[in-house]
Amino acid sequence: MPVVKLSSSLVESCKQCAAQRDQNRRNSVDYSSDKTSDKGIWSFIGVVGEIALIQYFGLPIDWEYLSTDAGFGGVDVGEFWEVRATTKQSNRLFLWDDETCNQKKLSYPWSKVVVNLEALECDVSGWAMGYEIAEHGKSAQYDCKRASRFLDNRFLRAHTNPHADHSFANRLRLSFLNKRPMESTSSLATASQTSSVFSGIQQFEDAQRIAKALASSTLIPPQFQGQQGFANCLVALEIANRMRMSPFQVMQNLHIIHGRPSWSSQFIIGLINGCGRFSPLRYEISGKGDTLACAAVATELSTGEELRGPEVTMAMAKREGWATKSGSKWATMPELMIRYRAAAFWGRLFIPELLVGIHTQEEVMDVEPVSVSEAPATSVGDLNAKLQAAATDSDELF
Repeated sequence: MPVVKLSSSLVESCKQCAAQRDQNRRNSVDYSSDKTSDKGIWSFIGVVGEIALIQYFGLPIDWEYLSTDAGFGGVDVGEFWEVRATTKQSNRLFLWDDETCNQKKLSYPWSKVVVNLEALECDVSGWAMGYEIAEHGKSAQYDCKRASRFLDNRFLRAHTNPHADHSFANRLRLSFLNKRPMESTSSLATASQTSSVFSGIQQFEDAQRIAKALASSTLIPPQFQGQQGFANCLVALEIANRMRMSPFQVMQNLHIIHGRPSWSSQFIIGLINGCGRFSPLRYEISGKGDTLACAAVATELSTGEELRGPEVTMAMAKREGWATKSGSKWATMPELMIRYRAAAFWGRLFIPELLVGIHTQEEVMDVEPVSVSEAPATSVGDLNAKLQAAATDSDELF
């Protein structure tokens, strides 16, 4: 988990900010229902946790905002991050019961920050969406005897890097606000299964009507247009249904090479970066010219594990014949092609269920079509004659 170091001067500033915030809250909030024995210390711990997350995301510190009641009641960090600060690693992430009824609070990601004042550091230990805490947390009472819902630590996502965390949380937030299916495949949110367009007569008839409308459009690629493209539209609808994507998006990125469907490499890279399960794909490049090599790498957000795909080298491209074909882009754009191939290998290894077994356009183009000729027809009589001759030759050996 990421660790944020604190200077003694920064901690002192947090104390002053917390004191001012607490005073402002006493002037505007009724404390009679709050049974916390020491509100001041928890205001201080809360400010330290917020500062730690602000530093983790590399944002500027607005002390004036943090010290006001707006800083207490508004968003803690950035555009939508909320902080739950604690001094115990074992504490779980929680929402007050009144927060579980607040649509905006449910749409925010909540980060658990463990404050260690003795070591002058904070562990930015994990996060979950507000709606996940509300749906999957267990009812309990916090120290101040307020009802709340706790989410166990093992259900939290690990903080991996600021950009990936922010991007993933924002997609989940927008999905929740727009009531779209969640993009997460963690244990907290699972996508619903959709039936095939070939699973029944009614589904097939519905798909045919959609395919007919799509085939009449001039905005889709030629292989899907008109009567000849009608069947291709049905196949594209099935693929889009299995991938839970827009048919138009699938058609725009599905190419027919040597009679086989294939994805564009840009589409696969976008699929990896946009699925919400991994950090953006990055490339580890080494060597130049004939020694050029590349491996695609991404981090799994749910576990924090770094996933490294197979290494692709120029030597491999030449041995496989990719770089020696006439008109091959490997000869003119090797750094781009080696990234595309590394991304394709990574995708087939770690997200085969999203690619549904389809190779990339560049891979299919690099594979030479093989002509298979039928063996000459042979009658049963000819086979019996050959067997009899073989038996005779065998007998003559003894």
